[in-house]
Amino acid sequence: MSRPATELPAFVSPGDVLVGAISLDKDNEGVTSMKMIYPVPPKPSKDEKKDDKNEDSEEEKTLEDVVFEAKLAHLAKIRSKNSTQYPEIANELKEEKPTNIKLLTELLSFALESPKPETEKDNETSWRAKAVDAVYADGKKAIDTAALAQYFGTNEPDKDELDEDKEAKELNKEMKEQRDFLRKVLLARASLAGTLADEDSSLADQFAEAVKELKTWVKADVVKDDKDKVKLTLLNARHSRICKGKVASAIAALVKAKKDFTGKELKQVNEELIKVYGLCEGMEHLALNGKENMYAQYPSFKRSI
Repeated sequence: MSRPATELPAFVSPGDVLVGAISLDKDNEGVTSMKMIYPVPPKPSKDEKKDDKNEDSEEEKTLEDVVFEAKLAHLAKIRSKNSTQYPEIANELKEEKPTNIKLLTELLSFALESPKPETEKDNETSWRAKAVDAVYADGKKAIDTAALAQYFGTNEPDKDELDEDKEAKELNKEMKEQRDFLRKVLLARASLAGTLADEDSSLADQFAEAVKELKTWVKADVVKDDKDKVKLTLLNARHSRICKGKVASAIAALVKAKKDFTGKELKQVNEELIKVYGLCEGMEHLALNGKENMYAQYPSFKRSI
């Protein structure tokens, strides 16, 4: 089903079904064709519009939903405390709603931000990579990527149209929530895969595969958070260097990125650039200069005058 991008003709009435098709490669014998249908919804009455204004924007929640969200909020509060309660509550919530996007988003935040559990024998990067992969596996069960691709490949409804159609508004909200989670988990997965491939070249193929899937959903212009922006910058530079052997392209991208970041993000870019310089024969002096500049910009201790 596809929502028309323009106003419906005047002769169309609620309950009618619009039928059409889209064809690709018409000049070829094996034409690719897909049927499209759109049932015309009823027009909202004036009374319904008034009632909508008096109702809450969110759907009525059951007691089960309220309890679940309260547990989820508590889970987020203890995320950084390395508490033994976290995995117990997380497993309990996963049994209740294993495909809940808000729960999966919280588990992703735990994998990326929490201290490594003392019981884990793997190094921090490997532990985080495995934890993100586990969330990614659960996310694939929760998200219909084909439906996402079809939905966001069409024109989104206008705001006024969404305000008049509660079902379409809820669908729009749900799809955006799923898309944002998918982008975030793919970015985290590819970033950690890049770190592991930088440490062990035998993992380069896994890194390349993670970046390939990432590029299906994530581009620079859709990333808004500075932490995610620098994460994307670093993994793209590593992909050029590790998977494509284009060290010059990696250096160029990092040098250009220095203009886009400040603070901690800029420090990460500088550290990566120094590392790449150090790997290139004849660029040792650039690595040395970079280290000296880093010492000046980020002194390890304060000097008394």
